[in-house]
Amino acid sequence: MSKANWKQIGSCGVDSGQIMIVDPCYVLADDNERGYSYEKLIEDRKDHKASNELVFSPPFGQGVVTDSGHGDGVYPVYAKIEDGLVKEVKIKFS
Repeated sequence: MSKANWKQIGSCGVDSGQIMIVDPCYVLADDNERGYSYEKLIEDRKDHKASNELVFSPPFGQGVVTDSGHGDGVYPVYAKIEDGLVKEVKIKFS
């Protein structure tokens, strides 16, 4: 049985009170057709939901966005590593 360890892998900055988890090719797209712009993100969240799923074009293209709960700041990011592979990631907003 392998041992899983949580390890801090970095931190993430929040300057809009929210954070996204998504494949970078959908927000940093070269052709701007696949990208999920910041303006579209704000438009889709006008109902002020704390969290919601982002949907891009098939076959992939899903992500999530959530409020940080504590506003702007820098928050530590941890990964649960098992057998040398990342199994889970968490961000501590407190």
